[in-house]
Amino acid sequence: THAWEWPTLWEGSLLAKIGFPESRVQDEPSLLPWDHRLKTNQYLEKAAIDLNIDWRIIILTSLQGGDIEQKAAESINARQENAAVFILSQSDRTFKLAFSPELVGRFGEDRIDEMVSLIIPSLSKSDIQNALFLLLEASAYQLKPDYELAPPRPSIRKHQSLKGLTYFLAAFLFIFLLG
Repeated sequence: THAWEWPTLWEGSLLAKIGFPESRVQDEPSLLPWDHRLKTNQYLEKAAIDLNIDWRIIILTSLQGGDIEQKAAESINARQENAAVFILSQSDRTFKLAFSPELVGRFGEDRIDEMVSLIIPSLSKSDIQNALFLLLEASAYQLKPDYELAPPRPSIRKHQSLKGLTYFLAAFLFIFLLG
């Protein structure tokens, strides 16, 4: 018998060698559909190159007694420069939008306050996809008004598509019973 250790999935893998990107979207409670997370991550990768902004989207189930301000500061400090972070805690019903000093200078405090005001109505309705769309679109427009790439649009929610199907089936049943 030979003793050997299983290598980690990442260590020495092809993904590590080609520089597979770190996810810019962390969704602990899985509030975003997987395809929306993927599209948002791809958008943020492209925006990092085109707009020189290093976005991180962090959605937590709970802060677990932690401080959202501290988590935002840690995320900003872990990046080089031009860092932006959106942190949302689902159970604590709170969010934080934070920018590195370089981006605060590029945006200005008034524009940052406008972005916060822009996403609050969507967040109050628990429409995280729309809040992210509005936030990312506003930040891209502020940095480069003619930027052609748009963030992923919110997908149709399951209950919205079921509502249409319910009306269709009710109408079909009504016609069938009358006929």
